[in-house]
Amino acid sequence: MENYGSAKFVDNKVVLRLKDRICETPEELLTSTLFLDVVRRYIKYLKKKESSLLGVFGKEQAKIVNSDIRKLIEVFRVLEKMGLASVPKLLEDVDSYIKNPNL
Repeated sequence: MENYGSAKFVDNKVVLRLKDRICETPEELLTSTLFLDVVRRYIKYLKKKESSLLGVFGKEQAKIVNSDIRKLIEVFRVLEKMGLASVPKLLEDVDSYIKNPNL
């Protein structure tokens, strides 16, 4: 976690060792490398379970790549500040991410 401390993954948990401070805003959290790593690991877990939640990507599970995960996080960043209707106005190629809000 860049300047915030260190993180270690143990089984399905993240153990954080903090130095001075942690993410103070949702924006800091959503742009942190730790958040990206946690999301990547969770996507990997969902792939093993063949979860229907991966339908949010609008493609076969085997074809989900890092750029898809980064795009999902960008969608999260917009949703943190604005509503679902704002997402396609601010980001390109996100129709599959917002098509089914339940996912």
